Order: sequence, then structure tokens, then C-alpha cells
Amino acid sequence: MGLAACKFKDSTHQRETTGYGSMLAIMTALTSYRDAYPSQGYPETLAALGPPPAGSGANAKAADLIDAALASGERSGYRFLYIPGSRGANGVIDTFALTARPLKYEGPETPSFFVTETGIIRQTTADRAATDVDPPIK
Repeated sequence: MGLAACKFKDSTHQRETTGYGSMLAIMTALTSYRDAYPSQGYPETLAALGPPPAGSGANAKAADLIDAALASGERSGYRFLYIPGSRGANGVIDTFALTARPLKYEGPETPSFFVTETGIIRQTTADRAATDVDPPIK
């Protein structure tokens, strides 16, 4: 069943699923950005995935791949932190780390998530940011 088809039992489950869903949306946008701007690789900022100013077209600084709220780094009770890797010798950013952490920790029902360019999403139910050593979501 897709995320959009889920019936939420309570607001905590909705926040958890929406935080995860927003992370998936950012991951999809990152891949689309990398494909659209191969000489850039991944963007320098999360905001670069968002909409351009009114009257402007999409570009590497505002690719119009996610909405402004998500590009700001907060949505659905989660804060998203995007960390691009360093530019390689070829000038391309080909790595990143992305975390999603609840704005208000409410116990194991509000997990934190972590992903890199590998696409393996990891999570923790502890009151901390998830990392690359946390277990992957199955």
C-alpha cells in the first residue's frame, strides 16, 4: 500500500509517516536534480530543490522539484537537515547525508530518519538524530 493510501490511526502515526514521506520526496528530488544538472551533481543546499522566484524558470539554484515549505527544511512536525558532500576533483557533488528529526520528540512513536546517496533509509526511536549506524528500515 502506498503512503498516500494509508489510513492514519492517530496524529502521531500520521506525523511519523508524513516525516518519512517527506524524506522520500526529498530523496526523489535529489536524484532528479543530480540527473538534471550532471555537472553540479547534488545541490549545495536543500533550498536549491525549491521553487524559483516568481517569473523565473527552474535552474540549479531553484530547481522547482519540491515546494517551498519542504525546501525550507521543516514540514509535518519534522526538521530536515541536508549536508552535501565535498566537490570532487571533477567539481561534482556526488554524496550527501539527509536527516529528518521530529520537532517535538514524543517517544518511540516519533522516530528520526537518516539517508545518504545509497538510498538506504535508517531510523532510530531514541531522542537523537539517526545516523549511518542505525538499523535500516525494512
